[in-house]
Amino acid sequence: LDFIHAIHYIFGAAMCLGRKEAEGWETYVRWITLCWEGQVGEVIDILTDACQERNVDLEAKIPISQAAENARV
Repeated sequence: LDFIHAIHYIFGAAMCLGRKEAEGWETYVRWITLCWEGQVGEVIDILTDACQERNVDLEAKIPISQAAENARV
């Protein structure tokens, strides 16, 4: 995974989980900073917890757009 793809996926996840655009942006900045600093595992843990709180099936083989819709706040 190159960093450009990480930016894309992290941004999408942050905006999906944020209740407001500003909240999503703040979350994105925090998460992408963690990735840049090499703390990808922490971001994965945060995203896993967020999905589990929303009852998203992490084993499902569905398109990312559908997974995002399922996780939307």
